[in-house]
Amino acid sequence: VNGQDSIGHQRFTIAHELAHYIFDAIEDKEYYEAYYRTDEENTKKIKEYRANKFAANLLMPEDIFRQKYYELLKEYKDIDLVKNALTVIFKVSYTAVKYRIDELELGL
Repeated sequence: VNGQDSIGHQRFTIAHELAHYIFDAIEDKEYYEAYYRTDEENTKKIKEYRANKFAANLLMPEDIFRQKYYELLKEYKDIDLVKNALTVIFKVSYTAVKYRIDELELGL
C-alpha cells in the first residue's frame, strides 16, 4: 500500500489485494482457477476485474450504497455533491464512487 495515496485509495487497494489472497493464492485451485482458465492475459484481466468487484462490494455494499445515493440525491440535488458525500461516508476515493455509480447504473 502506498502511504502517499489517500486513505480511500489505500482502503480500496487493501480490499483488492485481499481478494487476490482469497481467490488466487489458494493452493487447491479447483474452482476459480479452473473456471477462469483461458489464456494468461485473459486470466489476469479476469482476476483484476474480480478483485475490483470484491473490493467495491466489500467497501460499498450495493443495498447500502443505493440507499445513501438516493437519500443524498434527494437532499442535495447535485450529483457532484452526492459523489463527494459518498466518498466520506464509505471512506473510498472519488474514482471508486464514480465507478460504483456507473456499475450500479445509478447515474442514468
